[in-house]
Amino acid sequence: MSNQPLTDDQVGNELRKMTAFIKQEAMEKAREIEIKANEEFAIEKSKLVRQETDATPTANSTTKRGPRASRLLS
Repeated sequence: MSNQPLTDDQVGNELRKMTAFIKQEAMEKAREIEIKANEEFAIEKSKLVRQETDATPTANSTTKRGPRASRLLS
């Protein structure tokens, strides 16, 4: 660019370019945040499911042993 001041049209054009760039960066950042949130959700969900499935057989086997133990003691 030369040392001449920008015209109103040139200023408007530069502002549109900067605005478009900022919007594009914001959209990319939003996508990154969404992807990370979905990954963290999936990890947390699998942890909870694993905890529940690990706890379920223990609870069932305890209740199944109860009546059997009482039959053996009778």
